[in-house]
Amino acid sequence: MIRVFPACLLFAVLAGVSGCGGARQTTVRPLIEPLQAHELGYSPQWAVRLDVPMGGAITHVTPLDDLILVIESPGNVVTALRVSDGAEAWRRQVADRTVVLHKPFRISDKLYLTSQAHLLVLDAATGQEIERFVLDGFVNHPPAQFGNMLVYGGSTGLTFAQRLDNGSPIWRTKMNARVAAAPLVVGTGALIVDEAGGYSLINTLDGRPLWTGKAFGPISAAPDLSNTHIFIASEDQSLYALMRLNGAESWKFVASRRLTFAPALFEDTLVLPVSGGETIGFDPASGNVLWRINRTIDPVVAQRGRLLAHTTRELLLIELDSGATVVSAPVARLQHVAATAAGVVLVSPEGRILHLQRR
Repeated sequence: MIRVFPACLLFAVLAGVSGCGGARQTTVRPLIEPLQAHELGYSPQWAVRLDVPMGGAITHVTPLDDLILVIESPGNVVTALRVSDGAEAWRRQVADRTVVLHKPFRISDKLYLTSQAHLLVLDAATGQEIERFVLDGFVNHPPAQFGNMLVYGGSTGLTFAQRLDNGSPIWRTKMNARVAAAPLVVGTGALIVDEAGGYSLINTLDGRPLWTGKAFGPISAAPDLSNTHIFIASEDQSLYALMRLNGAESWKFVASRRLTFAPALFEDTLVLPVSGGETIGFDPASGNVLWRINRTIDPVVAQRGRLLAHTTRELLLIELDSGATVVSAPVARLQHVAATAAGVVLVSPEGRILHLQRR
């Protein structure tokens, strides 16, 4: 069940009360105070509440064009909310409780959800299943799309491609260990990383490697890229910057801890969260450290030289060139924060969802 709060109730929801007028005060803390949202450059637009069952959790919150898809586990109930007003477009169970669903993606009027062994195709307007395809191997991540081809990294190291329209296999290849992150689109190639520290740029035309390399520890975080470089964080405590053309090492940074968070490029700054309470900003071309923050943050979106990031208890606005904190706004405990075309959506573990519209 979903509860939608209209305009007259929005402030009450934000303030932690129920109803209008003589509403009963509750002990629920607001996700964020409206004035602090304004300081961050946003205005509260709408709020809803999903009744997440006891023992359940929201595993994915994914904005996809005009919809926000919310996936609950272990029930595998998917709720599609309209970005414009938070209204429920549809809500349905799409797989049984034994299935693990990965982050969805959208192409035109179809939604695609990958489980360990299947690709589910849903109608974006209704959530109705259109068809499902059996995968060539077991996977733990969504695929990378190349036109009518999807490339998957498997839980046994198997990497394979299948047609998007009918699920038929195209090619197979093998990494040395479990693929630990979704494949990364690099032009017409797919970058695959594995838990043995291997990485390989695969030619998607035939499944053969264009170049390969190996770190000195497992790679468990998703890589990222710029126009010239690919960035890989390894549990050998190193951040590698490789040339896209041939995989040659351009620069390397050695951290004080194992690197398990994904590096992410925002405008002209590469941001690397480090476990244990640190985040580092780099010049992506040279590897020079631009700044350090004494906390581990989760970056969300950048705009006009500033980065919106979060921890479980605060939203932060940070200068990308210096790392200086412009605004620090306390929030109720957050489980997910995701960027939409118009702003950001905040989600608490108990199912409260608030959309902040960019001012």
